[in-house]
Amino acid sequence: MRIVRLDIERFRSIRSATLFPNVHNVYLGPNNLGKTAILEALNLLLNPEMAMRSSVVDENDFHCREYRLAPPSTPPPVEMQAEAERVPDPAAITMVPSDATIEVTANAMPPILRIEAVLTNLDDDDFREFGSVLVPWDSQQRRIIENTEEGEDPFANAERAVRPCFEAWYDEEEDDFACRSFFRTDPQLPRDGFPSFTKQQKRRIGFLIYRDFRALQRPITLEPVALFSRLLASQDATPKHFENVLAELEGVISPLFQEANFARVVNEYRQELLRYLPLANIGNGHLSFEATDRTREEVKGATQLYVNDQLPLPLQKMGAGTRSLAILAILLLIARKRGRGIIALEEPETFLFPHAQRRVVDEVLGLASQTFVTTHSPYVLERMPVESLQRLVRDDAATIGATPVVTGTQAGRQLRERFRKQLSEALLGRAAIIVEEESTRLWILKASALLHGRDFAGTKVEALELQGIAVVTAVGNGDVPSVGGLLRRAGLLVIGFLDQVSEQQCQQLVEQQPELPLVFHSQKGLEDLLMRELPQHLFREALIKAPYARHNYDTAVVDAWQPDEFSRKAREFIRQHKGYLPLHEWILDQVGFDEMPFTFKTLVALAATAASGKATFGPCSIPSH
Repeated sequence: MRIVRLDIERFRSIRSATLFPNVHNVYLGPNNLGKTAILEALNLLLNPEMAMRSSVVDENDFHCREYRLAPPSTPPPVEMQAEAERVPDPAAITMVPSDATIEVTANAMPPILRIEAVLTNLDDDDFREFGSVLVPWDSQQRRIIENTEEGEDPFANAERAVRPCFEAWYDEEEDDFACRSFFRTDPQLPRDGFPSFTKQQKRRIGFLIYRDFRALQRPITLEPVALFSRLLASQDATPKHFENVLAELEGVISPLFQEANFARVVNEYRQELLRYLPLANIGNGHLSFEATDRTREEVKGATQLYVNDQLPLPLQKMGAGTRSLAILAILLLIARKRGRGIIALEEPETFLFPHAQRRVVDEVLGLASQTFVTTHSPYVLERMPVESLQRLVRDDAATIGATPVVTGTQAGRQLRERFRKQLSEALLGRAAIIVEEESTRLWILKASALLHGRDFAGTKVEALELQGIAVVTAVGNGDVPSVGGLLRRAGLLVIGFLDQVSEQQCQQLVEQQPELPLVFHSQKGLEDLLMRELPQHLFREALIKAPYARHNYDTAVVDAWQPDEFSRKAREFIRQHKGYLPLHEWILDQVGFDEMPFTFKTLVALAATAASGKATFGPCSIPSH
């Protein structure tokens, strides 16, 4: 089973949202946009243990805390009425047409928090479990068929689906929040008329969610609401024989009474109590301390999973990474047993090494019928299918939608071929500079580091990475617009940085991505730019002693060259090492702020200004300095 439509209303940061999830889904966007709210909404709707909690929702779960009807306006105090009568204000009088309809809210319903999903891909066992609540799903129009002509079979040209729904509201009489999970079938029925969405049916769907804070705050216990209990239930291994456990626990604290002073104080306390009341109906009311209150619930809550090594420790006292993996292992074992399931991962990278992040994501993709992921890790992002990447968008009315980052087979193939850490980091940021070769990327990053904290071009500049600005390498000038267009679809501000081109070539590049700002430097290549703007003494040092050069010159030979010959030899030297990163890295180690080419410093300042929203621009050139 998998979710093909998800509707959310009035939940936390979301006023309304309609999403059409893929098999795998990665939601991208800035903080506080609604990514976590989507996963939490799925948890409210599909987690079978939510019904066991005493409090499922509270005031903060309602969007803008709007859970009550707005109270009727009250008349102003008498003295204010009198003042208003003495000083009438004609401009404040609103004329109401005689045929206008006045809205009456006396019987209005309170705001409803609603989460609703449509699930398809049902197998034969699903049909037996959900046969009475099936609804027809039109996959072309992506909607439930609510009505058909008389005598027409609604399932004739539709897919069988189920539509579970969760609603919560504030009960004025009880001064508390109420909720109900049910299947929305006949649209004419009231909420209480719909069939209930039971815990057994939720378990059949198999929704699992990972959130790292659970691994940090809660030990693995046998409580019914604990995740380990879901693992036991999925394996038909719910523990029994608690009568024997309770009998074994009786008297386990008695060794404490071997301490004479302890026993004496307890006995004195008993004697004091006997002065006022009998302690037992039969016997002398002996006092003892017990490990629990001798109930199953107490034992289940107090029982923790231990790791018995040379130094036995409860799992909860081990490292954060171990605890995180312990929770993930439970989820994966449940999914492996069922052979399917919908798995939501909220930032699974927390506390995990990169190799563990990749391994976990690969395991989840291999086991789950559907996944929902939020992440800030390029290691997680690069393991997800490129088709799963979606940018969340939110308007001023807090309406949330999702836009695919990749559109079309060719774009997906291009992204998949280059989808490594560099592009992954860009997708997780807020802006990007696209360059045509890796050497240029190194120079821009070094310029960014040198400008950090300095005033330049009228602004105080921060390093690009601290502003969430990535530098991404394309494959030549012609590839800059396609990479830039992909990142723009992901919601990033993007700047293309290119060599100088002809007017015709510039027009062709602009036509590929009209909304992509392009910045051209004044030279035809990186080598010419460096020759024009890099100090001569740095070329001399490179020619003589660069450790990664194909050939070095003697100091005397270099110093004997005339200026024209020096320029020719230096240009030839740089071109021979075109794209050779070790040489560029060595030269960059010798470059300080004053030596850094003006073009790169200007580009960094321009990107910082654009990312801050202080400037917008179209195609432009950075003049030589």
